[in-house]
Amino acid sequence: MDLTIHGRFRRLAVVIAGAALVVAIGGFAVAVRTHPEHVVVEDAVPWADLPATRPEGPPPMRSGPRPAKPDCSPDDLEALWPDGAATISDAAGGSDSTGFSLLVRNVGASVCTLPGFPRVQGVDRDGKPIGPPAEEGRYLPSLNPLAGPATLNPGEPARAYVSIASQGCAGPRHEYTGANVTLDNGFKFTIHNAWLSGVCPLKVTEWGPLSNEDRRFWALEAHLVTPPFARAGSDFTYVLELINVTSARVGLLPCPIFTQALSVEERFEVDKVDQMVHYTNRLNCGPHSTIGPRAVVRYQMKVHIPDAYPIGPTQLYWIADESRQPIAGATVNVTDSAGT
Repeated sequence: MDLTIHGRFRRLAVVIAGAALVVAIGGFAVAVRTHPEHVVVEDAVPWADLPATRPEGPPPMRSGPRPAKPDCSPDDLEALWPDGAATISDAAGGSDSTGFSLLVRNVGASVCTLPGFPRVQGVDRDGKPIGPPAEEGRYLPSLNPLAGPATLNPGEPARAYVSIASQGCAGPRHEYTGANVTLDNGFKFTIHNAWLSGVCPLKVTEWGPLSNEDRRFWALEAHLVTPPFARAGSDFTYVLELINVTSARVGLLPCPIFTQALSVEERFEVDKVDQMVHYTNRLNCGPHSTIGPRAVVRYQMKVHIPDAYPIGPTQLYWIADESRQPIAGATVNVTDSAGT
């Protein structure tokens, strides 16, 4: 497969330094007391050392296409990453096609279906429409997107692909830097900083599910509240926030298994966690077996920094192992045992 995705790992992180302050994280206000080597959130669930084993393999696959449900309303939807989509280059069979994904998720309270094709109009760097509207279809020969329509549980995303090529077409070259997107239900958003160039007409696929994997916690996002410094040879404490981005209630039982990983490399791949310093535990979620609509629950976390761990900036990652969603990261400066 000659398919390359150019993009960045989007780190959801908050690093706090100072004495005492109130910060807004993901739309929620939280009272925070900080120290160079620890952070205290007053309503956090205390740490419990519950060692666990990472589940093997990917999440289970769905048994088949889901039946259609009532169509998603505009209030049910949120656009993901509108400020820059990863560009896909596909050279299979001599193709010169490029494209990017459109991603929306269901933030409503119930299952809904996103049918049909989005209407897409390419725009230039000033946001001015250029060229004709996108046609239905795609150029990316290596992609085999899941068939639509996309029936989405709360929190789950749907995806459509926008693509362009030049081979086999004649006409003026258009340079796109984004797109205006309109759904049949009236929901609209604009993609910025997504560059496509070619002489063929733009094409767009129908909406389909993002993945054929069942994931428990699509409705949750994770944020880390960390002090700026960690000391080698000691335990490092910080706070995990689990944020329910939907209008549904999310159950946590059985309490999720999670892994904390440390890496001096900024590039992160979930499948290579075992090559990093890492610890796997079960979340102490007993006091909060559910997370309410648009609510946040905070948990004290603890990870041991080995004596010989490299001094300097390091990346701390938190991963929900059973679903690999949510995932979060932060940058922390590791000092030696003397704190220098």
